[in-house]
Amino acid sequence: MSGSQILLGAGIVLILHSAYSCLHYRELLRDLEETTDDMEYPLPPLDVWIEVVGGALTILASELVRSGSSLQPITTKQGSGGGKPRPMVAPAYQTRDFDIYTTRARSLY
Repeated sequence: MSGSQILLGAGIVLILHSAYSCLHYRELLRDLEETTDDMEYPLPPLDVWIEVVGGALTILASELVRSGSSLQPITTKQGSGGGKPRPMVAPAYQTRDFDIYTTRARSLY
């Protein structure tokens, strides 16, 4: 198992536990007050909020770790002979802003 899968599993477990904890808290309030109106209950306790945020951040971290390992740079081959691949860069006299502008202009016509 990779590190990203472990982080993903831990994040999912944290979020599921926070959902169970919130439901258990609501059930305790319902038993204490002998009512069935869900609108009376206050917001979930602070530990549930902390668990949800921690679980979401853990899942985000796992996805960032996972996606960083498989990214490859974009390269071009010179000519039809398939020479040595080189990274794609804009010419020195053109900036990336100009490339984006000309690309958008071409798509309008």
